[in-house]
Amino acid sequence: MTDLEMLEKQMTGWRRDLHAHPEFGFEEKRTSAFVAAKLRESGLDVAEGVGGTGVVGTLRCGGATAPLLFAPTWTRCAFRNRERSSIARKTLA
Repeated sequence: MTDLEMLEKQMTGWRRDLHAHPEFGFEEKRTSAFVAAKLRESGLDVAEGVGGTGVVGTLRCGGATAPLLFAPTWTRCAFRNRERSSIARKTLA
């Protein structure tokens, strides 16, 4: 398996995990912590709690910086209902 294939498999696992544990708007503590940890693992400087639950990772290269913003409420919010599906990828929250 190539490095790219391994990364794709790993990222698919991340996506499935995040979708299995949705959080309500402005309550995305688990998602924000997950994203912050992944950004730190990648060597970025991380600021958490931006606008509530947002995360900013700053990539530094020489004297230049490039901030990367992740705002969970913009990308995925849960509905306040229980999923009744029996499929493997159902919501667990």
